[in-house]
Amino acid sequence: MPKKKKKHGEHYRLSKPADDTSRAYDSEYEDKDGERYRYDSDLGVGRYAEARLFKSIKSGKTKVVLSPVLDDGHPEEPGGLSFTPETEASFSSLKESISKYAFFKALYPKEPPFLVCKQGTYRIVLPKVAGIPYKQTPCVSAFDAQIKEALGLIDALSHAQDNEIVIFDLKEDNILFDASTGKFSLIDGGLHKLVGDRLSNAFICETDAMIAKYKVKCPQIAPECWALKDKPCVKADFKMDIFSLGYIWRKKFIDPIPLISHIIDSCLLEDPNQRPTLPLLKEAFRRLLPIYEVSDEESSSETGSVVENYELHRSDWDAYVKRSVSNWLYGCDSP
Repeated sequence: MPKKKKKHGEHYRLSKPADDTSRAYDSEYEDKDGERYRYDSDLGVGRYAEARLFKSIKSGKTKVVLSPVLDDGHPEEPGGLSFTPETEASFSSLKESISKYAFFKALYPKEPPFLVCKQGTYRIVLPKVAGIPYKQTPCVSAFDAQIKEALGLIDALSHAQDNEIVIFDLKEDNILFDASTGKFSLIDGGLHKLVGDRLSNAFICETDAMIAKYKVKCPQIAPECWALKDKPCVKADFKMDIFSLGYIWRKKFIDPIPLISHIIDSCLLEDPNQRPTLPLLKEAFRRLLPIYEVSDEESSSETGSVVENYELHRSDWDAYVKRSVSNWLYGCDSP
């Protein structure tokens, strides 16, 4: 009789090596197909978690493993026995990591994450997403490159919004760019909420002075996210991430033409109700890309004239910008 194929279940083996200075600790993750991954290298340490690269012994495939950072800001010791969920910092670390787990589970269903809590600690195994941090890519000055990058970021954020996710802390560090495909991917998601849910306590401040301080410290976060303790709770809204998009574009795009600059300004408006939606932003940028396939003949001719006449009619652009952006984003004569 043929041998029955052995069934496997995902599991993570925590082990403490004899040499406590070794970084190759809690050494093994096994996926549902029985493929085993072991520590390969360190990736970095954040406020609440340390990220390490694990590689398959068999195929060379990789995973990212998160382990907690302790209250003193140092990574957990080998063996994983010193994490204490009772303390506030450790509890925050666990909450944020579970939020990351839910974020990756929603956005990367073909390679879902794995969470294990045991022996007084936790580990989260995440897919290794292709690309380099967007922060490491050069700023963009070419008109068509700005449009393409804007559309790529809009597509990445659309994937999150399709899953009802609001990220809040959308920034260049939390976006990966794969040059081989031109694709942008969102990572982290530790502060994310579903649209309509109450925001994390991380956004609650004791005084107006603290709110002003955090607005300066975290300029990518929409201003309406911050709130005083005694104020009504703030709920997650897609327009919060629109603000973050505008902040990213303002940093990455060098000397954008007035029309792009006006679109960016519309994302950064203080009043969230005045910011454009993601579909409207996509349409506005789509109309500006001459090589983009546009089905509307009238839109194509208008887009061509916009690009061709920019240098010739620079002095007329202020009025054109206000009229065009208002029509494209809001369907009215003025924003």
